[in-house]
Amino acid sequence: MEAPIIQLDGWPPNLLGAFAITRSLAFPALLAGRGLNLLAMSPPLYRLLAPDPGGTPFPAPFAAALARALDGETVLLPESFLPLPARAEDRFDISLGPLWDEAGAVLAAFVLFLPAGSASAPPPEDSAFRAVAEGIPLLVWRALPDGRWSWAGPQWTRFTGQTETESLGEGWLAPVHPEDRPAALRAWEEAATAGRLEVELRIRRAADGRHAWHVIRAAPLYDEAGALAEWIGTTTDIHEMKQRQQLQDLVVAELQHRTRNLLALVRSLARKTLSASSSTENFERDFHRRLDALARAQALASRSRAGHAAFDQILAAELSAHAHGRIAQVETGGPSGIMLGANAVQILALVLHELATNAVKHGALGQHGAHLAIRWRLHAQGTRAPPAEPEAAYLKVEWRESGVRMPQDPAPSRGSGYGRELIERALPYQLGACTSFTLGPDGVRCTIELPVLSHAAEPA
Repeated sequence: MEAPIIQLDGWPPNLLGAFAITRSLAFPALLAGRGLNLLAMSPPLYRLLAPDPGGTPFPAPFAAALARALDGETVLLPESFLPLPARAEDRFDISLGPLWDEAGAVLAAFVLFLPAGSASAPPPEDSAFRAVAEGIPLLVWRALPDGRWSWAGPQWTRFTGQTETESLGEGWLAPVHPEDRPAALRAWEEAATAGRLEVELRIRRAADGRHAWHVIRAAPLYDEAGALAEWIGTTTDIHEMKQRQQLQDLVVAELQHRTRNLLALVRSLARKTLSASSSTENFERDFHRRLDALARAQALASRSRAGHAAFDQILAAELSAHAHGRIAQVETGGPSGIMLGANAVQILALVLHELATNAVKHGALGQHGAHLAIRWRLHAQGTRAPPAEPEAAYLKVEWRESGVRMPQDPAPSRGSGYGRELIERALPYQLGACTSFTLGPDGVRCTIELPVLSHAAEPA
């Protein structure tokens, strides 16, 4: 008679492994959850409890022992009985032990039933323990009350290359990184008082000789007199988790740095816009438009972990926001994929926004028949690059308007303002750029040359 099929979807790997082991055992064994939820039975136990294993009235002490096992203890119920169908009560020595997940939480209890007084059988707790410990994907071990190892599972041997004999006593410290050994010894000194051992260590991997982070956890086992008898421990690989945590810390630090820079830029925008606004309505309009330009730049930069974005993408976003039906009057040309650092993305987006806004109000994007040409290229050395930086890459952008009907007395906004301040002051100061801005007879001429990421593209 076979045990019924149980839905295993969503079960963690440790529990799936214990399930498979329990279903394959040749002696009576059980995997149980809280509330006597029968997760798996070995075929011999299923046959003993047939026809209704789920309705078997286990003895009252069994439920209490199961609760203790699910709290992390290993419990032995000697001379216990099961009311087996169609025959007299049979007595068993019942051993219950916890099954932990990789985070140290108890997933289930493993229960082994051995005929009471079976002299030829190995100690019940050893049989139950080894049946599960040698099959789950964890490095499992046992230790004496003073922390000296008394047994190491085959997983430890495969990972470290130590034999079980070499790991006994304090031999298991040999694969531990020398810098982490004092922490391991301190953890053992405190374990008896704390009633639990938990410490993170780097352990040498036999396959490549490298050290990988592990968390070592152990729970105490007590004898019938309540004295500490031994420790049952697991060693879980957390190296990938550690790496992800370090990466997350770097990302959070970078995010905080970028946020501070962005807030400082927004404050500067507000201050500059307010000083140049003749009314609250003008301030609100110009400030919101500049914030929109920043938002477009941030949307592009957010696609990169480091906050980088390509110049041609930034330019396309600004032209799309400003050119509207005048796109036929715009000519662009240059290599794609020239990457800008996070600070350059923000400032250059604002510069392009200011140039495009002026072109809409007074220049090539606001007059029929006018023309705007924007060309850019990448070259190996900038106008101001010192000889010591031959490997630097420089982006040169030329903004040229033509066919613009210029007023006889240009308004101050065409020759000064926030946009020109960004070009002539902010870009050279913050990015080391070389810039020029002039009002030609038929429109604006602006040239910007700035260093970019050296791996952005090959020089033209």
